[in-house]
Amino acid sequence: MKNLNNFLNSFNFGGVSFVSIKEYSSDSSGNTEVSNVLLNVGASYEKAKEKDIARVKELDVKKIANSDFDVVLLKKAKEEMLKSLISPSENRSNGQKDAYVQLANGIKFALNTENLLIWGKLVRKDVLVKGERKTVNSKPLTLAKKFITKALDLETAKFRQYKAVVNAEKVVVRGDTFEM
Repeated sequence: MKNLNNFLNSFNFGGVSFVSIKEYSSDSSGNTEVSNVLLNVGASYEKAKEKDIARVKELDVKKIANSDFDVVLLKKAKEEMLKSLISPSENRSNGQKDAYVQLANGIKFALNTENLLIWGKLVRKDVLVKGERKTVNSKPLTLAKKFITKALDLETAKFRQYKAVVNAEKVVVRGDTFEM
């Protein structure tokens, strides 16, 4: 196994690349879920966003309305989704600028937590140990947005960020395994 320094020194590639994280323990499940994930760290979020904007614009909400989500709610959800895809929150973006150091395409270092963050399009997730997730009481508008996202199989929803904790995860890049 190679260590974190070797990982950072060898991570010098651009374009599409795949990163596998073995035995990842999810914070969202209180570290009860363990999985292996495969990410495409070179996938273009901008291209995915362009496709999603076109798909959401074309959506006829009348065709997907049902007893849980009426046309009025789905129209509002569609409008808000388009707005956030076309012009994301500047405050949120500005707040992120100084929080990280970009190390490579899809790899950044969080200055406040000193964690390595790996971001890309989720290709595969194999759950090894099913965890417990806390119940979230989302508002109807949020549920409608999730419903549209799932109905249209939106590409931007497949992008994820994983935290590789030093001395916890094993990260595989180009066949080389690195012990974080």
